Amino acid sequence: MQFRSFRLRIALLSAALAGSTLIGFGVTAWLQISDANAVVLMHSWKIAYF
Repeated sequence: MQFRSFRLRIALLSAALAGSTLIGFGVTAWLQISDANAVVLMHSWKIAYF
Protein backbone atom coordinates (compact mmCIF):
# COMPACT_ATOMS: atom_id res chain seq x y z
CA MET A 1 0.00 0.00 0.00
CA GLN A 2 2.81 2.38 0.78
CA PHE A 3 4.25 2.09 -2.75
CA ARG A 4 0.91 2.96 -4.31
CA SER A 5 0.61 6.01 -2.11
CA PHE A 6 4.13 7.11 -3.07
CA ARG A 7 3.41 6.51 -6.75
CA LEU A 8 0.19 8.47 -6.46
CA ARG A 9 2.01 11.39 -4.83
CA ILE A 10 4.65 11.36 -7.56
CA ALA A 11 1.98 11.21 -10.27
CA LEU A 12 0.03 14.09 -8.74
CA LEU A 13 3.18 16.16 -8.31
CA SER A 14 4.16 15.48 -11.91
CA ALA A 15 0.70 16.43 -13.17
CA ALA A 16 0.69 19.60 -11.08
CA LEU A 17 4.13 20.59 -12.38
CA ALA A 18 3.13 19.94 -15.99
CA GLY A 19 -0.14 21.83 -15.56
CA SER A 20 1.49 24.83 -13.95
CA THR A 21 4.12 24.90 -16.68
CA LEU A 22 1.44 24.89 -19.38
CA ILE A 23 -0.51 27.61 -17.60
CA GLY A 24 2.66 29.69 -17.21
CA PHE A 25 3.55 29.40 -20.89
CA GLY A 26 -0.04 30.16 -21.86
CA VAL A 27 -0.22 33.30 -19.73
CA THR A 28 3.17 34.48 -20.99
CA ALA A 29 2.19 33.90 -24.61
CA TRP A 30 -1.15 35.66 -24.10
CA LEU A 31 0.55 38.69 -22.54
CA GLN A 32 3.15 38.86 -25.31
CA ILE A 33 0.51 38.59 -28.04
CA SER A 34 -1.68 41.23 -26.35
CA ASP A 35 1.29 43.57 -26.08
CA ALA A 36 2.22 43.01 -29.73
CA ASN A 37 -1.37 43.67 -30.82
CA ALA A 38 -1.45 46.89 -28.81
CA VAL A 39 1.77 48.09 -30.48
CA VAL A 40 0.41 47.29 -33.94
CA LEU A 41 -2.88 49.02 -33.13
CA MET A 42 -1.11 52.13 -31.84
CA HIS A 43 1.11 52.17 -34.90
CA SER A 44 -1.89 51.95 -37.22
CA TRP A 45 -3.59 54.83 -35.38
CA LYS A 46 -0.44 56.90 -35.71
CA ILE A 47 -0.37 56.32 -39.46
CA ALA A 48 -4.10 56.98 -39.87
CA TYR A 49 -4.46 60.12 -37.74
CA PHE A 50 -1.08 61.86 -37.64
